[in-house]
Amino acid sequence: MSELAVPKHQQHELSGYNPALHNESDLVDSLHSTTSLSYENPEILLRESKSQGMFLTKTAGLFIVYTGFFVGVNLFIIFNMIQAKIWYRSMRMDILTWVFLGLACITKFLASFGNRFLKKAQFLLFILDCVFSALTFFGVFWYMETTNANAYEYSGHYVIIAGFCFAAMSFGFMFSTLIRVQASIFSVTAGLVFMNAFAIGALVMVYSIWTIHTMKFYQYFLVWLLCLFLSLYVSLNSAYIMRHRLEKYYDNEIFYCFFCYSTDWFSMFWVDMCKGLFQKKPKKPKHKKRRNRSGVDSA
Repeated sequence: MSELAVPKHQQHELSGYNPALHNESDLVDSLHSTTSLSYENPEILLRESKSQGMFLTKTAGLFIVYTGFFVGVNLFIIFNMIQAKIWYRSMRMDILTWVFLGLACITKFLASFGNRFLKKAQFLLFILDCVFSALTFFGVFWYMETTNANAYEYSGHYVIIAGFCFAAMSFGFMFSTLIRVQASIFSVTAGLVFMNAFAIGALVMVYSIWTIHTMKFYQYFLVWLLCLFLSLYVSLNSAYIMRHRLEKYYDNEIFYCFFCYSTDWFSMFWVDMCKGLFQKKPKKPKHKKRRNRSGVDSA
């Protein structure tokens, strides 16, 4: 009997084709497919990320949180001087200050060079670093304040001023990451302008609100020079990250990037600077001169 004479539903039965079984096998194949979402890697290299600029902005946000601990210590010292001094003595900060400094340095080194093994603990390391650094900041203030107390020389105000300036520079750094100059993701010029402008603003506010009789203009200028130096390093290092280290980070490793700012100074920073200085720039194509019919050269 011809197939044309057999109804369609009987043709499937004769040929052994079962639509239900076929649909079920397709579903099983799709579940075991290599393109399943359950097997996709959620991490994206920074080079392939579409939010490279936002990566730096989030990192700058961590700097704001980090320096915010310094501002908190400043406010505690300014408004609770007696209680702060009691804490300093009861906690034996004359000794423990350097212990906390060592712990802060160890935390930064572990987070920077041990990211491969401590990737899931980066947030915890960040909190520990903030606490250790704040305690160190607290102890350094009293060290500067009491070292030459017998000679009536008090230098703790430098620590207070530096804490406010560092926090202000963090905000300037964050705003500079939102500026786009031509095709560059981060502008070194914008970083220098914003961070130094915010630092100068912090110095002006301190000078206007807090009268320090032993503080001369050149001493404010020296503090600003320190801010200028730090802003230059942060700006250049941020530009190098966007140019040379896009394959070092995944787009969610902002804590890792934050810690690397503390260690890049004696490692990748100078390597990338040499790359920028000695790397040959591509030569511009020269336009050959053409001769017209009269024999005169024309561009």
